[in-house]
Amino acid sequence: MELTVDFASTVPIYTQIRNAVIQAIADGRLKSSEVLPSVRALGSALGVNYHTVNKAYTQLADEGFITMRRGLGAMVAEQLPAVDPHFEAEVVPQMKALFTEAKVRTVDRQTLVALIDQVYDEGWHH
Repeated sequence: MELTVDFASTVPIYTQIRNAVIQAIADGRLKSSEVLPSVRALGSALGVNYHTVNKAYTQLADEGFITMRRGLGAMVAEQLPAVDPHFEAEVVPQMKALFTEAKVRTVDRQTLVALIDQVYDEGWHH
């Protein structure tokens, strides 16, 4: 699995790792039951502390995207999580903040919907 992090980003590195794994699952680069690099191996490859990778993997496991098995390591979950109230409760405030900023910046609804479509479609063709 190829993965990079942006050390200059304001997004925490563990969140970048989490998001990159989910992106790789979404676009098919990671398949169900596929084994992920070990925490130490990925940390070394990215040049980050293995605790950072462990935090990302723990979050991914808590959210149901991966499973962690002693002796086998982390692997993509066989059954991926569906939309749940927790997801919606987190996403809606983020969307409201984004849409509010777009409105202040005078981005019209049609342009915003087109941007959403573009980003959504790109998620499957990384």
